[in-house]
Amino acid sequence: MKKMMMLMVALGLLFTGCATSTTSTTQRDDRRNEQRDDRRNEQRDDTRLANNLDRYAGELNLSTRQVRQMKQIDRKYDRKIKRVAAKKGSKRAEQRRLREEKQEEKLSVLTPEQHQKLRSLVDRRRPFRSRRG
Repeated sequence: MKKMMMLMVALGLLFTGCATSTTSTTQRDDRRNEQRDDRRNEQRDDTRLANNLDRYAGELNLSTRQVRQMKQIDRKYDRKIKRVAAKKGSKRAEQRRLREEKQEEKLSVLTPEQHQKLRSLVDRRRPFRSRRG
């Protein structure tokens, strides 16, 4: 009887310990997934802003210097993307990477105030897009 009770207690402790370690692993995975999702959301926001930068350039009151820099960035990356398109191999990933770099560089030209104004302009327009279905 004593041996049976000891066996039951040992099995109970064993299963409880396994369940606890699984929970901590799951919590760690959840945190990693949340961090990854946060990074993706930030990237999507930056992409959304950069895509709308040309549309709202007039409302952002860009200086002539900023306009010139934007055009230089466009020309530079357009040449790079054309070179990649002419090559054989994994074009899409490389082209996507170049477009992302272009967007980041164009956003870096903006002042913090212009960046904030662009964000508000894009967010203001966003509810209308969701109605399309």
